[in-house]
Amino acid sequence: MHELGLIPVSMDAERVVARLPYDRRLTNSRGDFHGGALMGALDFILSVAARLHDPMNVGVITIEMSTHFVASARSDVTVESRLIRRGARIAFCEGSVNRADGEVLCLARGAFKLVPRDPSRKVEAGSAP
Repeated sequence: MHELGLIPVSMDAERVVARLPYDRRLTNSRGDFHGGALMGALDFILSVAARLHDPMNVGVITIEMSTHFVASARSDVTVESRLIRRGARIAFCEGSVNRADGEVLCLARGAFKLVPRDPSRKVEAGSAP
């Protein structure tokens, strides 16, 4: 998520938090964050929560993600996710994008297929573990 400018804030066994700085390249014609940029950030953050149990050996494939937009922003935002349930092959997560004042911009829920990583393929610097 280097291309979007997503900055990690915190991560524990249940929750992932990142900051997305405001950048005109990520805005719509009104100057608000573009919904596609927020969806990309959410997809990434939800996928991290899905594989928190073993991030170096498990990757994910997004099966489905729904997003509901409720407000707009022209400032830095926080992107958060948490694991709802993880089975043997599928993980369910939810997340939100929030303004600094705490107002929710959008909510998302997703299902992710858990896939073992190929140990012969090295993860490049700056890419998701």
